[in-house]
Amino acid sequence: MNTLNENNLNWLSSMYVSVDQKDLSGYGNFIAENCNLEFGNNPLVQGKENFLAAIGGFFSTIKGLKHTNRNVWQTDTNCFVLEANVTYTRMDDTLVTIPAVSIVEKNDANLMVYLRVFIDLTPLYSV
Repeated sequence: MNTLNENNLNWLSSMYVSVDQKDLSGYGNFIAENCNLEFGNNPLVQGKENFLAAIGGFFSTIKGLKHTNRNVWQTDTNCFVLEANVTYTRMDDTLVTIPAVSIVEKNDANLMVYLRVFIDLTPLYSV
């Protein structure tokens, strides 16, 4: 199911292309300076620089990732809920797919101001 208008779907899709490519610079083009990140059970991260450092730290623990969207809902003009299966490539080249839900809020300048990722990464790091 997809309830996004075309502009917001393109924005969200482009943002996740940069994520799936582990392209921090490209991802940074979608992030506001005052952006907040809540990722799994990790502490709240505030500010673009800290946000990118946290994501970069996570990226350094995996070889790759790919989001496969299951459902996308637009709750208002600038808030989206994304349900996805995320397939991670571990450092040993094995794959693990984990369901996730993300809430993405952006401002009127099309920059993300809040990202909440609900995921249990235990399977990613389990042997």
